[in-house]
Amino acid sequence: MREPVLELLTTLLDATSVPPQGYDDRWKTVLVWLQTISDTVIVLAGYSIPLLLLSLRQQQNLPFAKILSLFGVFLATWSTAHILELWTLEYPFSWIVGLVQAGAAGILTYLTWELFRVLPIVASPTHNGSKVTQAAILNAIPDLMVRLSQDGVYLDILESKAIKAFKPMPEILGKRLEDVLPTEIAQTAVQYIRQALTTQEVQVYEYRLDDTDRVQDFEARIVACGTKDVLAIIRDISDRKRSEAERQQTETALTRREAQFRALVQHSSDMIVVVGVDGNRTYVSPSVKAILGYAPEELIGRSAFELIHPEDIPRTQAAFYTAVQQPDAPVKVEIRFQRVDGSWAILECVGSNQLSEPRIAGVVVNCRDVSDRTQAEYEIRQLNEQLERQNRNLEVLVEQRTAELLTFINALPDYIFVVNRDDMRMQFCNDALAQAIGVHSRHEVEGKTIFECFSAEIAAAFAEQNEVVFTTGETLHFQEKYAVVTGTPYLDTFKIPLKRFSGEVYALIGASRDITELVEVRQTLWRQTLELEQTNRELDSFSYSVSHDLRAPLRHIRGFVSALRQQLERGEQVAPKVTHYLNNIDSSTHRMALLIDGLLTLSRVGRHKMERHPVDLRQLVNHAIDLHSPEDDCSIEYQIGNLPTVEGDGTLLQQVFSNLISNAVKFSRDRHPAQIKIGTTVEGAIFIKDNGVGFPMEYANQLFEAFQRLHSQHEFEGTGIGLAIVQRIVQRHSGSIWAESQVNQGATFYFTLNQV
Repeated sequence: MREPVLELLTTLLDATSVPPQGYDDRWKTVLVWLQTISDTVIVLAGYSIPLLLLSLRQQQNLPFAKILSLFGVFLATWSTAHILELWTLEYPFSWIVGLVQAGAAGILTYLTWELFRVLPIVASPTHNGSKVTQAAILNAIPDLMVRLSQDGVYLDILESKAIKAFKPMPEILGKRLEDVLPTEIAQTAVQYIRQALTTQEVQVYEYRLDDTDRVQDFEARIVACGTKDVLAIIRDISDRKRSEAERQQTETALTRREAQFRALVQHSSDMIVVVGVDGNRTYVSPSVKAILGYAPEELIGRSAFELIHPEDIPRTQAAFYTAVQQPDAPVKVEIRFQRVDGSWAILECVGSNQLSEPRIAGVVVNCRDVSDRTQAEYEIRQLNEQLERQNRNLEVLVEQRTAELLTFINALPDYIFVVNRDDMRMQFCNDALAQAIGVHSRHEVEGKTIFECFSAEIAAAFAEQNEVVFTTGETLHFQEKYAVVTGTPYLDTFKIPLKRFSGEVYALIGASRDITELVEVRQTLWRQTLELEQTNRELDSFSYSVSHDLRAPLRHIRGFVSALRQQLERGEQVAPKVTHYLNNIDSSTHRMALLIDGLLTLSRVGRHKMERHPVDLRQLVNHAIDLHSPEDDCSIEYQIGNLPTVEGDGTLLQQVFSNLISNAVKFSRDRHPAQIKIGTTVEGAIFIKDNGVGFPMEYANQLFEAFQRLHSQHEFEGTGIGLAIVQRIVQRHSGSIWAESQVNQGATFYFTLNQV
């Protein structure tokens, strides 16, 4: 098998037996170039036309697709043969060229056969008649046909006599729907186009165009033509829409009038019955169904006295005969009529003699169902009886609650009473007041005037007070001492006016509480206050004595020490120990002076008169920093956050910040740099934090006691009174102060104040 294939390929590719065409003596150079250019053009055209046919077939449904496909294959084969012709100018592969040309000849022969087979069909009269028929049908269809691409581009338009395109055809073809129609309508159309191409089903929808002249309604049917474009069949349905609207309006009006008439007849609350002279019913209105449950035909032709309660039949018959005999006088009667379910309806019937009317010839009876009214009357009677029972129960309940209230009032230690305006009579009082008056029960007091219950002097005072309440209509409050049977108590009394809805005062209710113990406590506090004031005056005197009597010796000691030091310095040599002793005396007297100043300050803080007003803490902090930090000292870094405005004494609060910032600077002086932070916590506490030496937390409670120091005088100078002063000022502002620290990690002092 392998050898024959190799032999065939050798034969086809053998170029030794035949010379190339380009080397033939009969070929001229011009002729060779002419053939080369011609074959090149043929090849380019031969390959371009099949590609174009393939593209058209993918986009549109072309007729004779098979023939066009064969034609494209033929052109491609033929172009290949011409490429080989160019190749044989240099290489003589004549066998390959022959085979390709033979293939092209075969394809051309088959294409010719297909054309001969189709030509009779196309040229037949039937086919031509079909075209004519199709054209006639298209002209007769009252629809506008538009072929559109899947993106809504106009490809073709077929107008009808009934509907024309919105613009001239040249202005529409090739444009998108959005360029011709309103945006909303165009977007809807594109959606239905894509839906039709996706589902391959006809899509039908309606849309409306609002023109300046009129409003038009259209129905569009979208039919998929393959997978790339659609056929839109558009029909003007404006007339149909108007007809439908008019028909709907007419039907609605008829339906409404019919419903009104039916409601009037069938849903009337009254039943109309016509009774002939023989006593039989000749007409019953449809409302009998709603009232009694019978159909009208069930009662027509039967005796009018059937289904009436036996006890009511005589009265009904008498009323009927009266109506027959007295044509001008309506007759009224109330009867019980049996419903279809066996229950009894109460009907109020009014009969009118219409025997003289030929179309009626009977007594017309208007029957109204008053069962609900009768039932309502019965229910009202039942409700009245129930209300009477409830009133009785309420009276019992009120009596019970009154007894409970009286028990509560009698259990109170206060004196409770009610005095009438007209005659000053005691309408009510509790047992506590009765016992104070000197009787055993409140019933012995109620009904008596105040003049009968109290002494003339006390009664006159009470009458004057009561008259003020009656006249002004306002509550009277006073405290006074009265002599009663049980003693001479101090009474705190409220007298409150009792008013009618019109505002007129008709009585008063009073309550008096024994505040004798409270008054005695007040007197005790008053005496203690006097004693405290005397103590403060003595303390002021002591402070003056300390300020003058104790400071004077200290000044003398320091003066003598200074004079002694100067005298010794004039000598030739001073012993070091003498100088040391003199320095100790000087520093001790200086520290003693500081202690005295601290004691005086601590004393003044407790006795300083508070002058509260809004204080901006930021200004106090800035002032304290200016006092304790020289301008040329760059070793201290301050970080000041948000500080509130508080209600307090500005002078005392300035002392707080001065002492705390002074301590922070002092205990951080060996830090480089010293960092001091001042701000407010989330909870509202104010803090001052430093990075100084700190202190152990077990000694935190001792910091705020006077003369308590955690460091020696050699390490850090001070008197131990500054924090005690700070605590006293914060406490006077109803605040609290505390500290947190770790050794060599700084300390933080927190305190709270009342913010504005």
